[in-house]
Amino acid sequence: MKQITENVWIEERPLSFYGMPFGTRMTVIKLSDNSLFIHSPVALTSELRFELSALGDIRHIVSPNKLHHLYMGEWQSAFPDAKIYASPGLRKKRQDLNFTADLGDAPEAAWEKDLDQLIFGGSFVMQEVVFFHRASRTLLLADLMEHFCSDQPFFMRLLMRIFGMYNRAIPPQIGA
Repeated sequence: MKQITENVWIEERPLSFYGMPFGTRMTVIKLSDNSLFIHSPVALTSELRFELSALGDIRHIVSPNKLHHLYMGEWQSAFPDAKIYASPGLRKKRQDLNFTADLGDAPEAAWEKDLDQLIFGGSFVMQEVVFFHRASRTLLLADLMEHFCSDQPFFMRLLMRIFGMYNRAIPPQIGA
């Protein structure tokens, strides 16, 4: 894992989604009660588990949207005392998981001293729960904002263009 600021770490991994190259990133936040908040868990390896055990107890595992659930089952098995939280639509999609609660616009009592949260809607495909870690001023996003390099395969560029995600002009900054 890479520490990006005090009490915030990330773990980045490659991921293929329907044969297209994507990356995935998990964020770990150490809360003021010294417990760990896991945002968008990645595949759990023994090395990652060892690194996390040195930081604190994993108590909260969050899927920010209904695409970031792939590894939640293995995390639930590995950390049965941790609470897992469903983003909008995920409980219905993953009926095999035992969710503690559904995420909403208000933070859970367990992390309300450290994190703000809000459901970001507007997409016909999904909603995403965004988090803001006040102490470090870190905004946690998953698929709400993505950056793709121009060297993507043709099919990927074509799909991104169809969905309005590729080669779009960036509007000028106000006051720039």
